[in-house]
Amino acid sequence: MEAGQAKVIPFTNNRLSGRSLLIWRIAQTLVWFVGLFIFFNLFFNPTLGLLLFWNILIPVAPALLVLATGLWRNICPLATTQLMPRHFNLSLKKKMPVSLQAKLQLISVVVLFFLVPLRHAIFNTDGLATAILLMVLSTIAVTMGFIYDWKSGWCSTLCPVHPVERLYGSAAIFSFPNA
Repeated sequence: MEAGQAKVIPFTNNRLSGRSLLIWRIAQTLVWFVGLFIFFNLFFNPTLGLLLFWNILIPVAPALLVLATGLWRNICPLATTQLMPRHFNLSLKKKMPVSLQAKLQLISVVVLFFLVPLRHAIFNTDGLATAILLMVLSTIAVTMGFIYDWKSGWCSTLCPVHPVERLYGSAAIFSFPNA
């Protein structure tokens, strides 16, 4: 392995084996339910919800991006939500034009720079505002999932974490295939 190159966790024929895919689906489901637990706590127990979201989930995600590219991408609750139309065969599975990808990626960077300062001004202390933000992002993600194929509509374009993932994940220790 060359210096600065991530070790790719092996999988069969460029596709995950049945057992590996099952393990990923279980991990995705568990993390999705953790995300749902945090989301509901933002409404009904904001102190706990804010603590879990901002002090545990948000610091863990970039750490995973640095250590293992693809791990967060495979277990992110919002990515799992975005893929639900695909898994229930409700997606139109359109291929996104490259020109639209570029525009949406620019929008994701702008949204990231917009949300970071608002975190300190609003979202760190207001569980309802954070829950509404997550609801809006989830709605956009699912809508994109109904239209575009796989993660092209949200994860690879509009998600504000994607630019961070590309930056932090460029020299990860491990890399995982898409689940």
